[in-house]
Amino acid sequence: MPAALAGHGSLDLFATDLYLDCRERSVIQALRRLVPLASLDRLAARHSQSLAPERVRSFPAFAWLYRRRLAAARTAGARTAAWLWGGARFCELAARLLRPSQDTVYAYSSTARELFLAGHARGMRLVLDHATAPRRHEMRLVEEEAERFAGWAASPERDDMIDAYHERQMAEAALADRIVCASSFARRALIEHGVPAEKIRLVPLGIAPRFFDVRAEPGGAAALRVLFVGGDGLRKGVGYLAAARRRLASRRIVVKVAGDLDLSAAALRTLADDVDLLGPVARGRIFDLYRWADVVVLPSVSDTFGLVVLEAMAAGLPVIASENSCGPDVIRDGVDGFVVPIRDADAIAARLDVLAGDPGRLKEMGRQARRRARFFAGPAYADRLMAALSGA
Repeated sequence: MPAALAGHGSLDLFATDLYLDCRERSVIQALRRLVPLASLDRLAARHSQSLAPERVRSFPAFAWLYRRRLAAARTAGARTAAWLWGGARFCELAARLLRPSQDTVYAYSSTARELFLAGHARGMRLVLDHATAPRRHEMRLVEEEAERFAGWAASPERDDMIDAYHERQMAEAALADRIVCASSFARRALIEHGVPAEKIRLVPLGIAPRFFDVRAEPGGAAALRVLFVGGDGLRKGVGYLAAARRRLASRRIVVKVAGDLDLSAAALRTLADDVDLLGPVARGRIFDLYRWADVVVLPSVSDTFGLVVLEAMAAGLPVIASENSCGPDVIRDGVDGFVVPIRDADAIAARLDVLAGDPGRLKEMGRQARRRARFFAGPAYADRLMAALSGA
């Protein structure tokens, strides 16, 4: 997003908690080659070649303290309390950067309220990027999943801070002049919670050019190779993928699951009967898995976007994604993938069965997916974002 604004000459300052300069990033990249950890991948991503250094302000001391608070949180309520503290403190720091020459504040959900209040007092326009569904909406869906898959949740305790978090999100939405959503699922959720539809603009996320360097060759193996990538297994619907695999026991289908699923030991044992659990995987290994796969499945029950969809399509893989993700906004159903209802293992199984039985169609859908992903490459995303902000 900041790179898109910079490319259009509209970025004055980008404020973030942690950012690496070129020298620091070089050090992290050298460490990644020695120790391929997912945490180092995430840290190395805290840099953009598209941003001039003078346009960036970061707060590393705050970032360190914030991560300490999150690490110390032992319950869902304590974790949410840490998020609330972090959002408010970051806003206070960022508000000090406001200048008379600036006319717009663009901030993300849960890290906007105090910054918006400061900007409103200066007569600035306020744009909220609602990068998640409302917390109460998402937790309702996840709690329903915990009931459907009894004993699967690693931490089944209730979040006693969810109301405070939800109230913060709704206060930010009320202050905003315009709200940007990445998916129609997020838009529906906001409207359900009382946010006026006329405030909301739908702007699917963009994808960096480097993802097109990965090239898969679907249909090249005797068995259909299915890949799931994501954390938070209940929310991402991994149980429905496993159930779909069981329904297709007569087919030669191999399923690999990459990510920290945050599930109980009993749930992981159950899943291991149907899929190959890889655990957390570093970014470089994810690219290797895209090259291995024939199709990616993301059966999320609540997923405001799901960048794995675009990443897989850029690599040339068809994707089966649920309607509660970016699937309806990105995938052309039956052309470069399939959109399925949530909680529908039968629908997933039916689509996998089609692909397993028709290698020619699998390959063509992969080619179409790669073409479709170009529509969401960086410059196109920047144009759509600026169009959504026009008049804000």
